[in-house]
Amino acid sequence: MLTPAPAPSASQTRWPERLANGLFALSTLVYLLPFIVLPLLALLVNGLSLGGSATPLDSLLLAWANPTYRAALGNSLLLAGATAAGCCLLALPAAVILLRQPKAFAAWLPLGLLPLCTPPFLAAAALKGALGPGGWAGWLNHPAGLLAVEVVHYFPMLLLAILLPLRQRQQEIDSALLCAPRHGWRFLRRIFLPLALPGLTLGCALIFSRVLDDIATPLILGQGTLLAPLLYLRVGSHGFADPVNSVLALCLLCLTLGAWLLASRPFAPASLFSPLALPPADDERPPLSPGERAYLALLAGLAGLPFIALLLLSFAGLWSFTALPESYTLRHYLATWQTQQGALGNTLLYCGLAALCALLAALIIALRLHSRRTARARRLGNALLGLVALPGSALVIGYQQCYAAFSPFGGELLAAPPWAFIALVLSVRNLPYAVQILRLALANLPAQQLEAAHVLGQTPWRSLVRIALPLLAGSLVTAFAVCFLMAAFDLSTALILIPSENMAPLSYSIYLEMFKTSNQESGAALAVTALALLGLGAALGRQALRRRPRPVAEPAA
Repeated sequence: MLTPAPAPSASQTRWPERLANGLFALSTLVYLLPFIVLPLLALLVNGLSLGGSATPLDSLLLAWANPTYRAALGNSLLLAGATAAGCCLLALPAAVILLRQPKAFAAWLPLGLLPLCTPPFLAAAALKGALGPGGWAGWLNHPAGLLAVEVVHYFPMLLLAILLPLRQRQQEIDSALLCAPRHGWRFLRRIFLPLALPGLTLGCALIFSRVLDDIATPLILGQGTLLAPLLYLRVGSHGFADPVNSVLALCLLCLTLGAWLLASRPFAPASLFSPLALPPADDERPPLSPGERAYLALLAGLAGLPFIALLLLSFAGLWSFTALPESYTLRHYLATWQTQQGALGNTLLYCGLAALCALLAALIIALRLHSRRTARARRLGNALLGLVALPGSALVIGYQQCYAAFSPFGGELLAAPPWAFIALVLSVRNLPYAVQILRLALANLPAQQLEAAHVLGQTPWRSLVRIALPLLAGSLVTAFAVCFLMAAFDLSTALILIPSENMAPLSYSIYLEMFKTSNQESGAALAVTALALLGLGAALGRQALRRRPRPVAEPAA
């Protein structure tokens, strides 16, 4: 005869919350404080010259007196704003079309995720190498060409940001479509724009911050009068301790965080990271018109054109003054495999450890936010989400200024940063993605199994290990893959942090190869190899998740 399990004590029921609070305090001291708060404070102190003999704001006035920096600030703001506006012009009509045909959204999901994972300099270098340094590609070495490359690269991400929140309210939209016309201003004003505004504003803010922090794309296209490229070049000539460099980094930081705060204040930031929902089983929707199909096909061709050019460039043997290569070869892939094994090993080391650190910190933070659903926890979650707008170049300068004089790095930090420090730096910018993925996973955990284990007398730790973690396995693997992918192509951080080619990850090696005026085919082959390896890893991870066993709660003894 089974006897009921003894009722848990008050200390046992409060044990998960105490554990979450203790782990969060430990992660704050070990991770958040030294790798986010202190570097930004060091950047602020050095930028305002509070630690030197100069009076505050002297460095700011010195930078503002230089007409080159004023022009760079204006050009950066103009480029970032025009890119966001151009993405809106391309993405909004496509979002209206896909809103009425949610089954077609699955085809756009990979195109929307690619701009999050790949830097735009790949598109610029691939188009420039495919079209040639002169002739057709001459218009790329112009501000309008840089704007076109940025818009083509980022508009699928804005389309994804608009559609993800709307898919959670698909039934409401379908009901509203029955009472309103499917076209025209009334549909846009009363149905589409109010529902799409959160994703639209946050997507534009993310694009704005990424364009401001872009270093490699303007340099490849010969547009150096921008804030981020000037900061990169000045760091190479004046060092990290220069107060003017700190002022430029603070300008980038204030602009990106200000845009994010303006966009996210009236809306819920988590709308960008809404979980994917299956499209409704409805075959009675009106088909797309030929014009709508042509528009979607044109946008798909624009989004895929840089990657097609990259693939052709990697196989090109002889390619001059022709639309397609005159001959094809595999020697670029063979040469890449022989010469870039060190970059591949560095990527696995840096990015694997960075993804692991971000995943561990994100799990602790997500457990804390899930256990305490208060206004303070909500503000903390929104603040962590704002790290997606943090410019990598400004953050790296803050690290160098904060830790150059401290052990164990000492003065050798600038000359030979250790691999552990590089991994921790790369993990910071990927933390918000992992936190949001795990928060959504914790919110969707089935409460029935956890309650059943509690009734059967299982301890909270055993319930966490035997039930919660197996249920979170898919989200943990997804968060690790996202963090690894983002760290592997985080070029803004790598350009300033990595001192030599021997320590370079794949993104830095691809940039060095693509920046050459000749033999860009090797860089294209390296980029295609990196994308293929990452895609293979994602496919293997997805297949492993499909075969994982289901968790079973053990009965009490």
